[in-house]
Amino acid sequence: MLDRLISGAGAVTDGADRAVRLPASGSRRGFATTRPGSLLVALLLAILAAILILAGIEATDPTTPVPLAPADVATSRNLRDRTYTTMTGSISAAFVETFEDDNGNGIEDAGEHGVAWYYWLVDPVGRSGVTVRSMRPPTEVLTFRDQGVLIRDSGFLTEAYQPFTEEVDGGKLQVDPEVVLDATSDVAGATVPLDLAATLPPPGTRVELAGSRTSTWVLACSRDLNGDGRCDPDEQDQFELVVFDPGTGHAIRVLVNGPPEFSAATVTGLLRREERAVDDAQTTEGLRFGALDLVVSDRYVLEDAAPAGGATLAFGLALALMVVAGTILVGLAGGYLIYRRQDGRLPAPATTLGAGERIALRITGVVRTPTGREHVREAPGELVRFVLGPPITAETAETPIGTTLLVERVGHPQGVALGLGELHRISAGQVMAFDGPRPALRVVAGTGPLFLSFDREVERDRVAAELLDETGLGPDGKRIRTS
Repeated sequence: MLDRLISGAGAVTDGADRAVRLPASGSRRGFATTRPGSLLVALLLAILAAILILAGIEATDPTTPVPLAPADVATSRNLRDRTYTTMTGSISAAFVETFEDDNGNGIEDAGEHGVAWYYWLVDPVGRSGVTVRSMRPPTEVLTFRDQGVLIRDSGFLTEAYQPFTEEVDGGKLQVDPEVVLDATSDVAGATVPLDLAATLPPPGTRVELAGSRTSTWVLACSRDLNGDGRCDPDEQDQFELVVFDPGTGHAIRVLVNGPPEFSAATVTGLLRREERAVDDAQTTEGLRFGALDLVVSDRYVLEDAAPAGGATLAFGLALALMVVAGTILVGLAGGYLIYRRQDGRLPAPATTLGAGERIALRITGVVRTPTGREHVREAPGELVRFVLGPPITAETAETPIGTTLLVERVGHPQGVALGLGELHRISAGQVMAFDGPRPALRVVAGTGPLFLSFDREVERDRVAAELLDETGLGPDGKRIRTS
């Protein structure tokens, strides 16, 4: 089995040789006509495999994310162009949405959906960080988690802010009209989780709320000091946002002490160097980024949920190239075709071929051509008893004629003389072709070793007998030494 595999590798090697010879097939004087041009192919494949491996190593990121602080990334200039990282900070409530603008009017109409969103992950104290590009909508990114006490709506006033109203109405949120969560002070005692999808507990219940939140909010007044029925700027002492369950749309108003500009978040993904994306996000029409008072990196974008970079394809291709290169070298080392000698298989010398008669065979080795020499493998050929001199006619039929033995390629003016003085050695055995063993002869002639393989042993033995009788070689297939 191993011999057959090596011979199969030899077929690959021969194909590589012929591929190298192909550009110079017209002249047949190239260096690769008799030399193993497949070595060049193997070398080229090895170089390409090395390049792919190096590129794969460069593109492969550590599988464990590197923890980075948003504030550090904001000022960094020496990070890699790609870093697999985890960042913990706060997401600004302001964001940019990119969407499918089917009609090209620049407005997200009904039926047009968001594709990706840009957020800003920052240190809430220093307000510095990095741009985040995510496939997750705000309902998944902007979240609220806090404790408070459920209270009845006492009719407190809020400022009129159209974007807040549009976000609540556009999201089709079902805001409870009677109960509000007061999260303006610390809660003493145990709390229970508040499930917005279920019926709300009675006022006075201490709860812990976690859910999606609106990106906008309004200023609220706990008291109307001047009794004018408005929430005047000098009376505004709280902030109101809406927290909701994305699945049902059930929502509740929440009162907090400070402006809810940020949502706590941890983002894991690939930090890339993309100056253009940073600029595009900040200069989006309608966004006043300067008013957000944020300082973010002008160089890096954090690709949310992007996996660590890998190079499976590059490594796979490199492995395939190395396998092919190794196969070529194995075939070359194995001599293109594995030959196993069988001692004692040479027949007695005999001449049975008439002038011009031929026996089919296959040739492996170097043959002569009109322009030089060329290496072939298992090429269809014939052993022919070649007539020396003019063609035989009726007038010369009775005249003794000279003949010699040649092996020729079928359909090509190529061959090797195997006559007296041309053939130096012969042995019988078999070659291990990929499809199985074939009877064969190994001969050494003017172009070097040749393998002549046959479909049947009887054909091999007939050719061996013919060559022994023609050349006078001894029964061991070697020249007889004379003193």
